[in-house]
Amino acid sequence: MEHKKLTPYQQQVYDLNQSGMTQKSISLKLGVTQQSVSSALLSCKRKGYNVLLHYHQKKEVHDPKDNKYYFRV
Repeated sequence: MEHKKLTPYQQQVYDLNQSGMTQKSISLKLGVTQQSVSSALLSCKRKGYNVLLHYHQKKEVHDPKDNKYYFRV
């Protein structure tokens, strides 16, 4: 599968993912939501990049306060 170009944000998230950081750690480091990190990693995966699976092994948690989904780490 050919690799499509990542946006600078996706590249940053991907590099952190490859270094072994969890979604929670990446979101805290970059000051973004875990949902944003998750979306970026899914985009990387769709573009043909090999995303580390540690972010898939988390249970998704729905937070009714802001109606968003997060991954429990």
